Amino acid sequence: MTPTLNVVASGSSGNCYYIEHGDQIIFVDVGVPVKAVRACGEDAFYDKHISLFITHEHTDHVKGLKPFINRYSPDIYTSEGTAEELERKGFDVSSYFIVDADFNYELDNFAVKPFRITHDSSEPVAYRFDFGERSAAFLTDLGYAGNYIMENLHKTDLVVLESNYEDNMLSEGSYPEYLKRRIFSNKGHLSNKDAVRITGELSGNGLSSVVFAHVSNDNNDYELLEKYTAFCTENFGVKACWLPRETVVKGIKI
Repeated sequence: MTPTLNVVASGSSGNCYYIEHGDQIIFVDVGVPVKAVRACGEDAFYDKHISLFITHEHTDHVKGLKPFINRYSPDIYTSEGTAEELERKGFDVSSYFIVDADFNYELDNFAVKPFRITHDSSEPVAYRFDFGERSAAFLTDLGYAGNYIMENLHKTDLVVLESNYEDNMLSEGSYPEYLKRRIFSNKGHLSNKDAVRITGELSGNGLSSVVFAHVSNDNNDYELLEKYTAFCTENFGVKACWLPRETVVKGIKI
């Protein structure tokens, strides 16, 4: 039973991923309308146990949350800080499962470990999922990846990794200076060069596949991403690809 990654959307307009693993459907964020989820093939969700793991409260990660809950009645997991922010936004969080960073949770046929990331939100977390001998992690919406992050990614088979912007495109672009400073900061986003560096560091620790994700609408370029992922494959021996914005990709083996 090989778990597979599916992408509903990835980018500043909305983020939503799910893993199929036996009778489990494991969502990470739901920043898209529920019709976008249904368009992926609702038959795949029939008679399955659905879980949703929320990384943080920004709109592009939760804007489809209420209709998603109404349709699928998932088990919902998130940090206490994120739950508090969602409650302020009018969500009923009384049934959410509150997770603590650095604790390994054993669930039905898989394990999940939340770990801390730096982003301009309330208690954001990334997630690592382990399925027996296979593992995957979601690492987007963070401005810095130091030793702590790298330790949590040790011996991960597949990483969905932020590759948000190209440095000179952002610095020379039309964004206001305060927004540029935010994106460049340790609580902002990872750049293409950050993604390549992280891939290189992980390549000697069991990483077999990387998916460059959360690509900026304005400060990135598909041709550059093609070159960067090709570089990772050729030089690090890691199968690398990138996600076009607002796309659907199905059946990536973990």
